[in-house]
Amino acid sequence: MDNVASMVRRRLPLLLLAALLALLIVNWLHRGRHFVRAPKGPASYAPNLITFWTDFSAVLKNATPPVPLPGGHIEALINGYDPSLKAAYNNRQDLVDLTDEQIANLSTSHTRYLQQARELAPQLPYKKSSQGIAVAASGEFVPELVVSLLILRRTGSKPS
Repeated sequence: MDNVASMVRRRLPLLLLAALLALLIVNWLHRGRHFVRAPKGPASYAPNLITFWTDFSAVLKNATPPVPLPGGHIEALINGYDPSLKAAYNNRQDLVDLTDEQIANLSTSHTRYLQQARELAPQLPYKKSSQGIAVAASGEFVPELVVSLLILRRTGSKPS
């Protein structure tokens, strides 16, 4: 029995290496058959798709309000819901100091964005009976993307 155990221990690294090599070969042979690969660059996208996202980017830039971003850390008071204090919940906490002019500028920018987005929306390329969710993130936003994908998976969304 010791001879068999000794022989298995000696050959275990070789067996693991062989199994890994077999998996790599199977993966290489089936590459591209089950997975959707991302296009290789902008030239592989439909021109109307590139035009739409270029135009949409301009709409977002045009809608940027001329209001400075809030500075510093703002912490809202978050307490558990108490039904006996319902009246207190009807009053929104105002934690950002804005002038009436800045509020008007925000409203105007938002209205302009909505109008331009409604005009642009029919130009979004759409293929009937298509399905799926496209997501993108980089840098500091990757953790939020991962959490979003986990939530989608937990709620029943499945990769196609």
